[in-house]
Amino acid sequence: MNRYLRFEHDGLPDSVNKLYFSRGGRKILSASGRRYKRSFVANNGGCPTRLLLLWKPDQYERYVLRIWFRMGAARLYNAKFGKDKRVKSPFKNVDVSNMVKLIEDAISEFVGVDDRRNWVVICQKVEDENEGVSALLYPTEREPMAKETIDEAIRAVDTASAD
Repeated sequence: MNRYLRFEHDGLPDSVNKLYFSRGGRKILSASGRRYKRSFVANNGGCPTRLLLLWKPDQYERYVLRIWFRMGAARLYNAKFGKDKRVKSPFKNVDVSNMVKLIEDAISEFVGVDDRRNWVVICQKVEDENEGVSALLYPTEREPMAKETIDEAIRAVDTASAD
């Protein structure tokens, strides 16, 4: 039995600010959000068939979802920083936490595991000219940080910074 699923999907979703709108007190997925989600699901999220065939979710399992947002340098960095006083940061305003929900929903719909079972969600930006999303879904038992308290995390950070 396989204990993880790996996803690779070209292209990035829009920010959540553009993905959802409110109607009658409900959040509705925008047309661009629906297109991205359909594309993700139609392409199996780029998950290899052999992994899908071997993967058997347990209804009581809690999961870790790790997401890497691959972005080109032009999307991440302000080329005019230091040259134009109006540019206040070397980094562009790309908030990946706003993109997490659509990826979480697409994976959930595709594999049939409700995203409420994602106990730990980790996301990060990665500089890569092949823009897209990479993700890994696996049981929390395989994630050492899943049982870590905040004090243990602080000790780990302090220990790492002392090296």
